[in-house]
Amino acid sequence: MYRRILFAVAVIAGLLTKVVAPTVAAESNDNIAVIIGNKTYQNSRIPSVDYADRDAESIKRFAIDILKIQEDNIIFLQDATQAQIESVFGKERSYKGRLYQYIRPNESNVLIYYSGHGVPGINTQNTY
Repeated sequence: MYRRILFAVAVIAGLLTKVVAPTVAAESNDNIAVIIGNKTYQNSRIPSVDYADRDAESIKRFAIDILKIQEDNIIFLQDATQAQIESVFGKERSYKGRLYQYIRPNESNVLIYYSGHGVPGINTQNTY
């Protein structure tokens, strides 16, 4: 099973390099990434996600080395709380979180990556 997952990750990374990198890797100072790796949660009843922190670190390296996103333009969170996520993306009443401050309209490309537990779909209850 892990070989399939690793193969899928390698294929996706290869596709991103070929498809996304040429358009994003213009080394623009305006490109941004939000990368979140939630391995453990404050609620101890929720099991940890063993790979989430490593995934986030790998995507950060990919964003810097391949996509050429400047490290200062990467918002990187590990084991993020709801308050931390809201501080980045904003809240229902105010969308002007940290990410909003980074974005330059019509200039910025934004990569958002999350690794951690998913949630069941509202209608089907399938997990993602």
